[in-house]
Amino acid sequence: MGRLAGQIAYIAGPIDGLKDRGQGWRELLIPTLKKFGVGILNPLDKSILTQHHNSELVIDNRLKAIEEGNDVEYAELMKDVVRADLAMLDKSDFLVVYVDKDVHMCGTYYEIAIATQQRKPILVVCKQGRYNVSPWIWGVVPKEMIFGSFDE
Repeated sequence: MGRLAGQIAYIAGPIDGLKDRGQGWRELLIPTLKKFGVGILNPLDKSILTQHHNSELVIDNRLKAIEEGNDVEYAELMKDVVRADLAMLDKSDFLVVYVDKDVHMCGTYYEIAIATQQRKPILVVCKQGRYNVSPWIWGVVPKEMIFGSFDE
């Protein structure tokens, strides 16, 4: 199976701002990673780490807190989400990052920065093509690890 077998990947990329909450592109990627014997840490499934994962109930609670202007509740819900995502990032051996320039990706860029500090390999796939990735990413990710599609 090669060098990836037995490794654990954290799959980072946009969630908020996408109608499918990032499920679609993850469903394309996960079977390929599994074929190579890679374990997967998916931020859409935090059930192994916390009760506050991206389930419909948690999303509803976040939206309700926003509508009610309940900053305390909203911040607490999001702190749990961030803690779970960063715990998964820490447990991973490498990252696969999906970049979509049409979607705001604050958390994803933060995760790239943390993974860079941890000296983890990062594979980047940009929906709009590899030369549309932020120039900053070209400065921290080796050019051989930046792709324009999952097929590449």
